[in-house]
Amino acid sequence: MKHPQPNFGETAKVVDLYVKALTHLPKCLLPHGEALEQRAHVILDNRILARMWGTRQEPGDFWAEMRALGVSRRPTLNHLDQKTYLKFQQLLAKYAHRKKMSTIAYDYFWTLRKK
Repeated sequence: MKHPQPNFGETAKVVDLYVKALTHLPKCLLPHGEALEQRAHVILDNRILARMWGTRQEPGDFWAEMRALGVSRRPTLNHLDQKTYLKFQQLLAKYAHRKKMSTIAYDYFWTLRKK
């Protein structure tokens, strides 16, 4: 039985999960973990993409920016190509920089923030 190849978005999610796990290792095992954490990407999944896009009643955190990039409907992981993935990561990195936090912390920030 042949399985279909994972698309870019699904592959990136797995890689990003491993990178995030590496950032939680003790310093003796990963002496340059801080540098890795600063370069690590947000683990994009359908839940994060939906938060970025929002709903008809309430636009998400990056709805206007995503529209400016030419995104016309809520993005999904299984249709995410490399070019769009990188643009979304750039949006998240700019936001994180303004908030003075690491980019990878976006999912924690969104979950813990007050509405």
